[in-house]
Amino acid sequence: MRSYDLLLQVREPHAVLQLEAVIDALSTRGLTRRGEQWAVVLPSREVEVSALREGGVPIALELRVPLDEDPSALEEAIAWAVDSAKAVELRLLDPQLGVVLTGPSSATTDSFLRAARYSGELVGVSGVHQGTTFGTRMLLAAVVFLVFLWGAFRVVGAPRASAPPPAASRSR
Repeated sequence: MRSYDLLLQVREPHAVLQLEAVIDALSTRGLTRRGEQWAVVLPSREVEVSALREGGVPIALELRVPLDEDPSALEEAIAWAVDSAKAVELRLLDPQLGVVLTGPSSATTDSFLRAARYSGELVGVSGVHQGTTFGTRMLLAAVVFLVFLWGAFRVVGAPRASAPPPAASRSR
């Protein structure tokens, strides 16, 4: 799944994230375990959460917001992450823009929408491009059908007009 990533990380550079303590604190705020990862169920979408490690040491939690043409999932994820970051003394970072987020950001929303549009053009993620994909499939089906008809006429032959009845013999 294509996503827009945000990071919950410690405020001090080179500090180690106390992963278990952070996960326990975020569990009271809606974070649930999903195998090796976690998830937050927001009103519009589910956001995947995983530990980002460097050299085996956890340095941040990565939030993966699914790309869509509607930025409501991003806005909900930012609101949840900002509140959660304050509660566990972390900061929320948009790594695509290199900025710390303290609330909704039009720059982050614009970047999210650009990523959704780009991803949709490449792999058909967005809803608008699904219509284009359907139209392309229908055009391809029509071309295949016409080639099939052309081949059938070449093999069987074109329909012929019936031959005139044999001339009746005249009696004299």
